[in-house]
Amino acid sequence: MFEYPQDTSLLPTLGVTCWLGINGLLVYIITFLLFPFSYTPSLTSLLPFDPTTLKTSILITALTLSLLPLPKDASQHKLGYKFGDMLMRCAASYFSLKITCENPQSLSTIAQTSTSGVIFAMEPHDILPFPLFAFNDGLSCIPHVKNAYGLMTSAIFNIPLLRHIYTYTRGHPVDKKTFQSHLKSNHNVVFVPGGVNEVFEINPDKPDEIILYLNKRKGFVKLALEQGTPIVPCFAFGLSGTYDFVLPKFIYKHKFVIKLSKLLGFLPIYFSGRWGVPFGIPHPNQINLVIGTPISTLAEKGKVDQETIDKVHSKFLAELTALFQRHKKSTGNEHKTIVII
Repeated sequence: MFEYPQDTSLLPTLGVTCWLGINGLLVYIITFLLFPFSYTPSLTSLLPFDPTTLKTSILITALTLSLLPLPKDASQHKLGYKFGDMLMRCAASYFSLKITCENPQSLSTIAQTSTSGVIFAMEPHDILPFPLFAFNDGLSCIPHVKNAYGLMTSAIFNIPLLRHIYTYTRGHPVDKKTFQSHLKSNHNVVFVPGGVNEVFEINPDKPDEIILYLNKRKGFVKLALEQGTPIVPCFAFGLSGTYDFVLPKFIYKHKFVIKLSKLLGFLPIYFSGRWGVPFGIPHPNQINLVIGTPISTLAEKGKVDQETIDKVHSKFLAELTALFQRHKKSTGNEHKTIVII
């Protein structure tokens, strides 16, 4: 077990703001650029806008455009990785990160012997699946797990500044090509198989029910079987309530919103965090990450028929459910239940 003492003072808060707060900053910038003029009711004003506001708008536009030429592969900057590692250490303190590994010996063995990396399949997604950061190399708090990359929506890596921050924190797109490339390079990957679909299922009227969209998510199992890559079920407790959001179900359940979200890779909703700041940083809930026993696929390497895929997928769901049940009381979540759809 590994645990960081909680620290929500200035430095950790700034670190989390540089990391997760960048999302809100971009929302503010885009909003400001779309509505740059501040109309004044004064009849004596000869201008329909505030000159200072216009100058600020021009400056922000220039700074934003200057980011476009930056290299897309931000990983070429070693200094950037050091900056990202610092942000992750700030986040570990801010969220009082606690990691419990059920079978450290087994994890150590497969991490050292696997020739195709390890797939850490973590749940749930919630508003933002930021507990992926627990596997960051800069923390070194999971024994023998190195070269771990968090895979997330590809949309992030098409936006200047956002793609740099997330690449510096060892994030990569979750597309099939990138996934396969990491496994073939013997890299470890961590991702949330339920994806953005789980956000649609959050029901404010049932706060104790966690919906996991996993029944149809079998692509990662197929990739694991192709390479003989072990799958490790993981569950992050403490995500619920880190962000507040209010959105009528008839809006975010609308077919158009669902299609738009799948196209973007995220659900475009309003949410707020600490101090009620819109699109700000999360509340500093303690994040408890529990890591289950690895599921080996080596004996079935190369067998990608539907029967084998279904068998391994069913075992993953059973292990994940059991993992949740074993740890929900010790993490203060005995009143919660999970529903797999």
